[in-house]
Amino acid sequence: MPASLPVGWYAPLRRQTRSRAEAADLVDANLFAWFDYLRRWPRLFVHDTPELLWFASDVAYPQFNGVRRARFHDDTVDEQIDETLGQFAARGVPLMWLVGPSTQPYDLGSRLERRGLRLDESLTGMALDLGQLDATGAPSAPGLTIEQVTDLAALDCWLDAYAAGFEAPACARAGFRCRFKSMGFGPAHPLRLYLASMDGRPVATTSLFLGAGVAGIYDVSTVPEARGKGIAAAVVRAALRDARSEGYVLGALQSTEIGVGLYRKLGFEPVCPMALYVSGT
Repeated sequence: MPASLPVGWYAPLRRQTRSRAEAADLVDANLFAWFDYLRRWPRLFVHDTPELLWFASDVAYPQFNGVRRARFHDDTVDEQIDETLGQFAARGVPLMWLVGPSTQPYDLGSRLERRGLRLDESLTGMALDLGQLDATGAPSAPGLTIEQVTDLAALDCWLDAYAAGFEAPACARAGFRCRFKSMGFGPAHPLRLYLASMDGRPVATTSLFLGAGVAGIYDVSTVPEARGKGIAAAVVRAALRDARSEGYVLGALQSTEIGVGLYRKLGFEPVCPMALYVSGT
């Protein structure tokens, strides 16, 4: 664990959640902890108050600029939205705005659409009791291997698969490489990267972020020609097994509509609706 992090900052939550609402709060909390961790990247500016969490970088790609928490007061909500959007306009970068279970007001999404943002994805926050995780450890397809990324050569392979799966542009790939290299990744860090290869060729990715006591899954990507073979499920399962071995009891993620079925097969249950709005690029 990096010495600069407070003691217990990513210690696991060791008790079961008591309700769906509590699980939804923990999905949110892991996401907020992830963006708090991103402060370690020098190219990222983070504005963080109880009402508003937004971040911006010099990378002109939505994933590197956005809003992750907004709890606006009803009497000033429109002014606060306009002021926030103005921060990104002044920097000349596109943004992603996540609407989640703690978002206020309830109609924030429609207010964003009136300002030109579009609904990019309807998401589902999902949680998993890791004690119920399928423990069959064998890869699901012949020739499949899964490894945790521990050096820059493996990171480049991870980035190749991630970029192919998401059709990410070169600026995003370069930004991710710089960010991961700067922040650190691997067994000694809260951030872990996992790479699945088929007969030696990188085909799928995920990342595991340990924060707010929760094992959060992000960056699940499969190259187009390797889809439908259970590879994404296998790499996610491998990451969650590692988290469970370190004492974590809850897994969390935000799924697109197409991914909900895959995560249900792993034991995840929906706990909250979420939505992702993007500005023009």
